[in-house]
Amino acid sequence: MHQSQRLPEPRVELWDWQQHGRCRDSGPAMFFSADGEDRRTRNSRVQRAKQLCGDCPVLSACRDHAFAAAEQHGIWGGLTPAERNAIIKSSPSSGASLPLTVG
Repeated sequence: MHQSQRLPEPRVELWDWQQHGRCRDSGPAMFFSADGEDRRTRNSRVQRAKQLCGDCPVLSACRDHAFAAAEQHGIWGGLTPAERNAIIKSSPSSGASLPLTVG
C-alpha cells in the first residue's frame, strides 16, 4: 500500500487539536533531528521535547495522529519513533487497534 493512502483525510476539524498544542510556537527543531545530530544532542533535544509534551492538553490527539498517519520521524505525543514502533509491535492486532492513550 502506498504511504499516502494511509493518511487521514485532510479535513480541518481533524487538525484543530494542533491549535492547542504546547509545541505550537516551538518550531520543528525540538521535535525532529537535524542531519548529523550526535547522540548527546539528540538525547537532550528528545528530553526537552518530552518535557514540553508532558502536560500538553492535546497529548492524546497528537499520539492518535502519529499512529493513524504512521509517522516515522519526530516526537509526537511525547513518543519517539522507536517508542511508537514498540507500541505497535506489542499490540495484539499488530497495529489495527492501538492503545492510543498510552501512559
